[in-house]
Amino acid sequence: MSTERRATRKTTPTGTPRPRAPGARVRKAKAAPTPPDFRDSRETDTPTLAANTLPTVDLYADGACSGNPGPGGWGAILVSPAGRRRLEISGADLDTTNNRMEMMGVVEGLRRLKVKSRVRVVTDSRYVIDGMKSWIHTWRRNGWKTSDRKPVKNKDLWELLSELSGKHETVFAWVAGHKGHAENERCDAMAREAIDTARKLAAGSRRSATR
Repeated sequence: MSTERRATRKTTPTGTPRPRAPGARVRKAKAAPTPPDFRDSRETDTPTLAANTLPTVDLYADGACSGNPGPGGWGAILVSPAGRRRLEISGADLDTTNNRMEMMGVVEGLRRLKVKSRVRVVTDSRYVIDGMKSWIHTWRRNGWKTSDRKPVKNKDLWELLSELSGKHETVFAWVAGHKGHAENERCDAMAREAIDTARKLAAGSRRSATR
């Protein structure tokens, strides 16, 4: 426990201060040191709270499929606070399902993060939202079986998504699809462009193989 000393003057038996001798030096009391928690920020080189917080990232993701199953694509956008940095990525699979592409958009977005971050995943997929918020906990308890004791579909991606999201402080938020949300619409467009690109590449490979 810290204590504070106060400077006092000797008193006479009547309680009045003794008179100082002529020319005597007056000793000033030293001020108690200011506790570190109350110092002005300019008086210390201790990092501020803002410097210690995790970086925040908004991850928008969407998937699409032409036929289900069939050729599919995914798109994802990572945005830093205030939009100072933005990364758009996409990919495709010629034989997949819509649900797998919805998941792949989130998986690939999380894979791009190199340091632990505070991540908000925004998707129009109820499958992804409900799966990560609720279903996955029950599936694990049941040995990756559904309520009717059938194997959980896309177990490989659920495990990967759980692993990647667990490396960060991740929250999942739902947005209505095709309702004018700029990033959601952009992710959908990138997913469909990825399908077209994959089809063209596949067609070109088949033509080359028959020559």
